[in-house]
Amino acid sequence: MKFSFLKYIQNIGSIMILIIGILCIPDMVNAQIRVTHVDGRNGAIDREGLFYSLPQTHLKVEVVIERTEKIAGPLAAYAEKYLGVSGILQNNQVSYAIKDVRLSSYIQPDPAHLYYVQIDKKSKENKEIGISLNEAGILLGVNTPVTDDREILEDVEMKVKSGKKKDYFSYFSDYNFYEKVDTVVRRISVDTFSIEKYKFNTRLIEMSPEMKAKEIAEKLDKIRDDRYLLLTGYQEINYGEGMKYMGEELKKMEAAYLSLFTGYTKTEYIYRSYTILPTVDKIGKSIPVFKFSASQGIGSSGSNVSLMIRANELTKNITRFLTTAPIEQTTRTGFFYRVPEHADVQLVYNGRELKKDAFVFGQFGHVARTTSLDAIIEFHPTTGGVKQMKILPEEK
Repeated sequence: MKFSFLKYIQNIGSIMILIIGILCIPDMVNAQIRVTHVDGRNGAIDREGLFYSLPQTHLKVEVVIERTEKIAGPLAAYAEKYLGVSGILQNNQVSYAIKDVRLSSYIQPDPAHLYYVQIDKKSKENKEIGISLNEAGILLGVNTPVTDDREILEDVEMKVKSGKKKDYFSYFSDYNFYEKVDTVVRRISVDTFSIEKYKFNTRLIEMSPEMKAKEIAEKLDKIRDDRYLLLTGYQEINYGEGMKYMGEELKKMEAAYLSLFTGYTKTEYIYRSYTILPTVDKIGKSIPVFKFSASQGIGSSGSNVSLMIRANELTKNITRFLTTAPIEQTTRTGFFYRVPEHADVQLVYNGRELKKDAFVFGQFGHVARTTSLDAIIEFHPTTGGVKQMKILPEEK
């Protein structure tokens, strides 16, 4: 796992804010606490208090697209005639494919579940309370210091190989022209003598594609003969590493000449990431993430790559039980927390499953209250659910 100094500093910052969050509640001593849902309808009785939030789960979809570009050789039309190879690509082609997909989750405060902890200084009850929050204001613990010690995940560094090259067919330009020599003969007669004077005119004439193909095919045969002689020991001197170097250079030259007929294939990888906030109304429905097509890649055309979320509905009975059971009215209330819900997440493209994973969603579950403020409670920072709870003994 790669060490991330920035995340290390952020983690320290989280702990420092946590400590400040605990120390900034000295007025809660000898005070009565009231926890109120901040929904815009109820105002604060006392302006001195503390806000906290419950977490909600966001999904992150990461996808790696493979882009393959097939570049036809400039002499592809003559491959069968001079090389005896058929089925050579005649036109450039570009295709895309989904190479890899990853699903992950991260936590953000839920704006619909913001709560205000009010302090009633007039209360005569001698109670002390401490509250632990993380840097995002999510409740971590009551009456116990809790650090947000979630695992720091390793950064995924994807180096995209662009495959860029200035000139794929550099040898092609070497055969654009050929020399043509014209001989001009002048005959000079002096008395009974005759003298012939020769003049040579050299011109550069542009080769036709077929002429280029024929000359390069001959060059290929010559290179292959040279490689054969080199490998079979035609030379009498052992050049050691020099032979290896010469063999590799001849092989590169052969591949470059051959590509003038067969063309090149260039591959590069494109990375994209998308974030989705699943809500209860999207359970069981198709959630479009992006469009993809094999000819255009990611864009406005193609078919949807969608998420399908199916909740296990483990908390349905909890909701039914709490809405039908009688609620005991008390003057002091506990803290709001979540009972999270498990769900299966599936990424689908054209009816084919690309990825499937299971996650825990706080927003799909039920919001309840703890039994009492006279307890030591620790909450899961990723779901807002109760991790452990210990009821404090009553004072005598």
